[in-house]
Amino acid sequence: MANPAQLAEQIKFALAQIPAANAQHQFEHICRHLTQQFICSNVLPATGPVSAGGDQGRDFETFRSYLRSELGQHGAFLGLVSEGTIAFVCTTPADRVVAKVRSDINTVCGSGHPVHEVRAFTLSPVPVGRRHALVDEVREAHGIRLEFHDVESIAELLARSEGFWIAEQYLAIPAELRPDAPPDDGDLPETYLERRVLWRERRVEDATLAVFLGLKAGLRESVFSEAARNDLPFWLGLMRELLARPDLSAETQQRARYELIGATLRGTGEMRLVDGVARTYLDDSLTETEPARLDDACTLLMYACGAAVGGVTTIRSDDLDRWSGALAQRIEELVPNETPHRRAALLSALGFLGLHPVVSEDDLPEPGSNPAEIDVPPWAPIESTLTHEYEYRDPVRALSAFTELMDRIGETPLYPLHTLALIIQFQMPLWSTQAEWRELLERVDRETADRGGRSIVAERARDRAMALMADDRVRPALEELHRAQVEWWSGDTLRGSVLAALTIAQLYRELRLFAVAKAYALAAAVTAANNSDDDLVDLAPRGLMIAGSCEFLSGAWCRAAELYDLALVAQHEVGRGGVNLAEDTMAQEAMRHLGYILLCAKHTSPELASEIETLVERSGVLALISELIDDRPERHADSWQSFGEGQLSNRPFSDTGDTRCIRFAALGTSWTLLTHNDDATVLIAERFAAGVQAMLAALAHEDLCLVPTAITVRIEVRQQQAPATSERIEARPSNDGREWVVRLAPTGADSSADLESVHADLFGALLVILREASLLPGDNFSSAMERGFQRGLGNRLMTAVQLEQFVDIFAVEQQSGFDRRTVEMRLFAL
Repeated sequence: MANPAQLAEQIKFALAQIPAANAQHQFEHICRHLTQQFICSNVLPATGPVSAGGDQGRDFETFRSYLRSELGQHGAFLGLVSEGTIAFVCTTPADRVVAKVRSDINTVCGSGHPVHEVRAFTLSPVPVGRRHALVDEVREAHGIRLEFHDVESIAELLARSEGFWIAEQYLAIPAELRPDAPPDDGDLPETYLERRVLWRERRVEDATLAVFLGLKAGLRESVFSEAARNDLPFWLGLMRELLARPDLSAETQQRARYELIGATLRGTGEMRLVDGVARTYLDDSLTETEPARLDDACTLLMYACGAAVGGVTTIRSDDLDRWSGALAQRIEELVPNETPHRRAALLSALGFLGLHPVVSEDDLPEPGSNPAEIDVPPWAPIESTLTHEYEYRDPVRALSAFTELMDRIGETPLYPLHTLALIIQFQMPLWSTQAEWRELLERVDRETADRGGRSIVAERARDRAMALMADDRVRPALEELHRAQVEWWSGDTLRGSVLAALTIAQLYRELRLFAVAKAYALAAAVTAANNSDDDLVDLAPRGLMIAGSCEFLSGAWCRAAELYDLALVAQHEVGRGGVNLAEDTMAQEAMRHLGYILLCAKHTSPELASEIETLVERSGVLALISELIDDRPERHADSWQSFGEGQLSNRPFSDTGDTRCIRFAALGTSWTLLTHNDDATVLIAERFAAGVQAMLAALAHEDLCLVPTAITVRIEVRQQQAPATSERIEARPSNDGREWVVRLAPTGADSSADLESVHADLFGALLVILREASLLPGDNFSSAMERGFQRGLGNRLMTAVQLEQFVDIFAVEQQSGFDRRTVEMRLFAL
């Protein structure tokens, strides 16, 4: 490894090649990234959007346009600091350097835009005497400070461990010459160091959710870890690059603004650098509908209160009052019509908003005051625990919101109770003097203790399940995992519950109970995708992958293609750079299954093959799959009917044609479900199938004395909510086992059906069919059912009941265009 002096010399040699290569843009990139890393994190390049809003943003855009026209697209860029604007000029010619810098400074200062400071980057060394002379000349002529960064200074900064990534990327300096990291890097998590290396190499190349989440994780580590604080400018610069992308979605744009503002304030102690971004963010939040984003807005508004009193923002008290009132009104509008979990999140945000301090104009320092000389109250710093007594904005509303939340806490196990516990814990002036607040605090403490005890039970059940799975004892492992999932089902331990649900789905799949496996996989995906905690979002693609594999193994290959498409798109959004086929076994399985699906369609129905190719192309894997199947010999259409015998529970593309058929077997009984092949009716049939499978698996260790028989059930849609039993389920004569007609009501988004009544309806139908197939006396059969419910059968049936709702959540993304009912006769000669 080269020593620092040798590395600097090598970097200077590489810099010296820039003029010959006519690479002014390359030099400007180097200077801009050096500025972000070492001088000023808030850098405005010569092109791209300005993050400041209002008049300030228009002012900067005018100034930038002027500089581009006068100095060229890569001749200058701007930096924004609390004192004002820094202009950075970049000069590559080797001769007349001082004269060129003087001319550029006169151009900058002649724009009419006030400049606090100018920094000049040059590729030539500038003698000390001439440098000092120009510094004095600029100060006298324009009243501003000038600082030089010549090739010696630039090379020295690039040779530091914090700046070496710039030399790697723009000067092709070999990675093996990287200088040793500072000693405190040893205190940083390995995941952070890997993430930093990754982003130093790749930069912001697209605008996916995965990019945002990666930048968010790095940015937060640099804010909250002293060891990573030197990296803060690097991450702030990357987040600004992401915000500058025109293809960034509005939702992710708001989230990126929030992270940029919070990290700037907490990391630098200054908010004026991002005041324009904060105003835009808070204004846009007033039309928000997502509880998590409204909670973020309330948090940022609290930051703004502290920044205003601390004199580090230009935001004034009338702005704070307006935003606070409008946010409260927005949340109160949403609360009455929301689901229990979303209502809980909104009530939490509303209560927190009521505990914000009232900030009057008298509390604010005069504009231009030095923040270091301001007497800041104890609640103003971001790190404060808010134990100082101050005037609350609306403590009555806060108490009412939090009390309603606790009154309904039994309906909302996913609400993270520790959030409310921390908010109230910090309000010592309230709970130490007022009985209502003290009672609320004690209620929260009791519920928190209860959840903590359940978490210990869940961990032990999980450990037992892992031991049973290692011993290939699938059914008892399922019992333990079901218990772990239920006990972990709270906002404070939700990841454990989702992971348990994914494992449950995989075990049901091993038992070839594909409908209930799909229900649990989609339940996990929905929970992960719709939770406000970004730590869960990586689990959503896994749930969709498992659901897709269940559809493939059940022969529903059109559905499998749709779910795999969703899974791969989701993986691209939340994963690093998309799908990693070398390490991701689920993705490998998806590729194989999609290959079989496309190959079968090509051999049997070219029109359907074209639809599948269009779908797969959306997820970006069509070329990979085409490589897998191009060399496969063509099979006759009829031969696909027997494909996968012993592995598939039905023939390929069994979800096509006028009639949908679902087949499975358990506890000596074989089941065939038949229904009309439209989406709504098929989902009802899948709900029934998932219910049968969950029930039979739960009762596997009971001797129900079921007669080995074939059971055929025709599923029909029922619109009435409470018909007589004889209208819900009807036995029909059959010479081939048992045959039933079951009529069930829909539970999708357009249905008004109550889940509890649908749950009872499903259980009633299952009970009638199983009771008829059992040789047990009535009392013994009823006792077996009671023991099943004691072990959690009710919760498992509820997951089956919610299957339609899980599918509805993802249905908006399913744009395959498949017309399944017209495909069958062209596919197979049956």
